[in-house]
Amino acid sequence: MALLAPIYLIGLVAAGIPLILHLVYRRKAPKLFFPTIRFLRISNERTAHRRRIQDLLLLLLRTLLFILIAFALSQFVLKLTEGAGLLRAKAAVAIVVDNSYSMGAEHEDQPRYAAAKEAALAIVRSMRASDEGIVVFTSGPERRTKPEFGDHAAVLETINTSEVSAEGGNVAIAVREALELLARRAAAHKELYVLTDLQKRTWEMPRAKRGERVDRTQPTDERDAIPIVVFDAGRPGAKNLAVHAIHVSGHAFVSGTPVTIDADIGNAGPEPAGTTVVLVVDGVVKSRRKMDLAPASTATASFAYELPKSGLADVEVRLADDALAVDNTRHFNLEVKERIRALIVQDARSAVEFLDHSYFLERALDPSIVLGGESISIIRPDRALLKDFERTKLRDYDVIFLLNIPTMSDAAAAALTAFVRDGGGVVFFAGDELDADAYRRLFGAGDEPLLPLPLLPVDKAEPDRRRFTQVTAFDESHFVFGPFRGLNLFKMVRVYKSAKIDLHAETPMRALAHLADGQPLLLEHASGRGRVVFCTVSANAEWSNLPVTDVFLPMIHQLVYHVCGSLEEARSLAVGARQQFSFPETAEPVNVDISRPDGTEESVATAPTADANEAAYTKTFMPGYYAYSTRGAVEKRGAFVVNPDTAESDLTRIESKKVAGVLAPAHVDVCSSIADMETRMTRLREGVPLRDLFVFIAITVAVFETVISNWVTPKQETQKQPTLAPAEESAGG
Repeated sequence: MALLAPIYLIGLVAAGIPLILHLVYRRKAPKLFFPTIRFLRISNERTAHRRRIQDLLLLLLRTLLFILIAFALSQFVLKLTEGAGLLRAKAAVAIVVDNSYSMGAEHEDQPRYAAAKEAALAIVRSMRASDEGIVVFTSGPERRTKPEFGDHAAVLETINTSEVSAEGGNVAIAVREALELLARRAAAHKELYVLTDLQKRTWEMPRAKRGERVDRTQPTDERDAIPIVVFDAGRPGAKNLAVHAIHVSGHAFVSGTPVTIDADIGNAGPEPAGTTVVLVVDGVVKSRRKMDLAPASTATASFAYELPKSGLADVEVRLADDALAVDNTRHFNLEVKERIRALIVQDARSAVEFLDHSYFLERALDPSIVLGGESISIIRPDRALLKDFERTKLRDYDVIFLLNIPTMSDAAAAALTAFVRDGGGVVFFAGDELDADAYRRLFGAGDEPLLPLPLLPVDKAEPDRRRFTQVTAFDESHFVFGPFRGLNLFKMVRVYKSAKIDLHAETPMRALAHLADGQPLLLEHASGRGRVVFCTVSANAEWSNLPVTDVFLPMIHQLVYHVCGSLEEARSLAVGARQQFSFPETAEPVNVDISRPDGTEESVATAPTADANEAAYTKTFMPGYYAYSTRGAVEKRGAFVVNPDTAESDLTRIESKKVAGVLAPAHVDVCSSIADMETRMTRLREGVPLRDLFVFIAITVAVFETVISNWVTPKQETQKQPTLAPAEESAGG
């Protein structure tokens, strides 16, 4: 509580005037002489008692009236915050600006972010020259910049140069950080303003990590005393559709082959919506689809497309414009190959070609080897011995077959693991030389093992071809076995010997086909962006007749198509994520030249370390297609795409009372206009004036005093003193 005109408190002396008048002019009851007062005595005493109470009430009201007038003239102000008032000291003001991409939604041709900027400028203009301010953003490159307190000019420049980001954000976390920054300032007066569209997702507090306890016993600290004003820049009812994902499916990503491009379109709004879906490849419109979506639903738009010449292709799906444009476009980086490059690795070659482990596999991959002449297969196989594997550039291949490999060096195993995690495919075939212990050590250890398979030691005995087991079940729904759906082609397969796994041990690998003895024939596992397949029989005809059946060739091709490339957005980065470049094949610096979606060029250089030769590109705040090429010890071309996180596309709003719950126990005011916000700013900085309240109470007291006064004062009527007739004398007088 503060006084703006304390001199008027001298008026409290006037509160004694009613008391003085009451004592001086006390009304005395007139005396009337009656022949007897026997019947009036009791009534007179009651009247006098009531009259005293009424007089005291009038005295209290009149005294209170003078006190209220003195208080009103003194201009009492109720301070809502520490240090508030017209003569307040230096203030610290924090502004949390929600610049996540939902703030780009338009209402009446004005983006939400433009309204938030106007509110921010109004806050800065209302600050005094001695005040200091800080701006905390929720998204984009502004979020990565450390906020610092500054004067008006610095705050204005920060706000004017900021832009709405294509990245999602969390307002609740930004508010927490702003409160921490304010709590460290020495200013007596502190304020926090939050400029947001009240999108529900941006107010979700992150859950505590497993094992982390939330301490709710700490007393309220200085942060809880800082008032918070939330400016609502959003409006309900905005229509918004978004492209959530792109899937490309087909036999292979090879030039001239057909693929199907599926785009998942979502409508998060409460009303039905229609749009036009456009497929664009390398900037050229290829097809259009019209579609209608029900409220809060997702539908798929499918396009048939024949892959062009080999190289990198920018597949783009666009929607017709709506309230929010940034999520209407999504990119997919499609690498079209001239051929699928396959590498067949074995420990040694057999003297008899027919008995070599690679004999049937190589001819299944490329039947032209048998037919002679120019190759007609889309798969081009190469062969290498295990001793040369470490010197092989694995990046030149899409899939690697390891046939009866006993073990390998740690360096070779690490290179193979990196190859798979980067999107490559590996297919293991068992054999007599397989060392189960070495496999568990090389490929089964670590947080993300390449081959998490509980292999048992391989029986070295020769298989008895008089005894065999057969395939009893296979997953017809899986891509590999799709061509065999409804056919009983596996009945001809006979397995004489297989690598055994511990059926009682758990494994994340998925069994795609089973044998009659319960053991799996084929298992699959995803590692990073690549896939691993393990076949429990050998690639030659020693352990089974699978390589010489009609099933082998189509099954091998399906395996290659399945593992050599991802059919999902494997190379899609979220806005703001890091793009990592790694060149383990050389220790020399490599320069990476990057062409951004807007046509600008940037370069990063690798930094060789003891374990890697890497470079990181972090300026991925612009959605779109990024092409790159390398200079130096490695020559390579590639591309990656950056897409927004479509969780931000849901414009569902949070209720104001729930905002107060998120920010509790702080005092929170939510306003939707700049005028309303300025009123709250004035109250925070100058306090709430109580003059009008005191005047209103004084008027009420004056009216009440008048009513009471007229009620207790008897009406003044002209009365004549009664004349008493002389008493008649009695007869006996």
